[in-house]
Amino acid sequence: MRIILMISLWVGLQIPMFAGINFFEGSYEEALALAKEERKIIFIDAYASWCGPCKVMAKNVFTQQEVGDYYNSNFINLKLDMEKKEATAFKRSFSVSAYPTLFFIDGEENLVHKIVGGQNGAGLIGAGELAMSKFDVSTDYAADYEAGERDPAFIYEYVKALNASNKNSLPISNKYLITQKDLSTDFNLSFIYEANVACDSRIFSLFEKHKDQLVAMYGKDAVQKKIKSACTNTMKKALEYDSQDLLEEAHEKYARHAPKKDALRFELESSIRFERDRDAYEKMLSLIKKLNKSCLKEDAKAKIKWSKELDVYAHDFRDFEDYALKLAEEAVELEESLSNWQHYYDLLVTYNEYSANSSYTKRIQEVELILDALNQ
Repeated sequence: MRIILMISLWVGLQIPMFAGINFFEGSYEEALALAKEERKIIFIDAYASWCGPCKVMAKNVFTQQEVGDYYNSNFINLKLDMEKKEATAFKRSFSVSAYPTLFFIDGEENLVHKIVGGQNGAGLIGAGELAMSKFDVSTDYAADYEAGERDPAFIYEYVKALNASNKNSLPISNKYLITQKDLSTDFNLSFIYEANVACDSRIFSLFEKHKDQLVAMYGKDAVQKKIKSACTNTMKKALEYDSQDLLEEAHEKYARHAPKKDALRFELESSIRFERDRDAYEKMLSLIKKLNKSCLKEDAKAKIKWSKELDVYAHDFRDFEDYALKLAEEAVELEESLSNWQHYYDLLVTYNEYSANSSYTKRIQEVELILDALNQ
């Protein structure tokens, strides 16, 4: 097992010559055997040669760099033409009624997740993340680790399994990295990249120290995404433990690497959540107003999101009601979609039921006409 794991890991850590998903060239049965050996999920694109959405995904989605980076790192990827002999064994266990159908299965042919229909890049990555969250093999690795297994490739996969299951990998990662004299090798840099899960850790400092090398290996966008994820996890810890110090550490460390506007938005949005959890509603509203003025001028989707957040408390706080409506109004001015108008209408109807503000009735009538036109 160690030889196969080391070889497959080394291949997985290399920077691909071409962008996009690297599909396994063996048979379905061989993919199952490899999935058992590596304790990985198989991603299967069940397609037909005549299927239009299948062709679009093959040309425009599977070829995306970000999609390839995620799928090559986490899955054994296999394409099966469901009308050819290559899919015979697969069809004994799984049925397909529409194309494309995208399967996530384990080496024992257990279905982990399935989606039907074409996906864009973000949707496909989201589906992969959901599949990974359902597939917890970390307990298997834990048993081998407790039994004394310390092969570097094994520890890397153990850390990866812990991260995929949202379990704490830092103790295992730190124990390994402390033993390493040279952290600049490709393998150790890849280990640091995977192990960087919180900014309140020594590993984040190592990530910062080797950032240029990591950018060369993974690309600027991927490295920035890992930084934001680590800072977000520390922010969540700050919420859990009601720690202002941890929150400020997350803000400060993200600001080192992000554009000024992105850093400000991260700081304001996380601070809103922090004050909300403390029941500090006046501070929460003040921060939402600052966020809207500083960062959301052209972002209708975010305005709707925060309008809905304020609506939760609007029955108890009139100021929340007023600003929830303001955000909804601004959203429909930016983007006159049916869903945005419907949200604005729902607020007006709800607030009209318990408010003495007579202007709501007139606005409700006006918005009803707009909704009727949009629904035709």
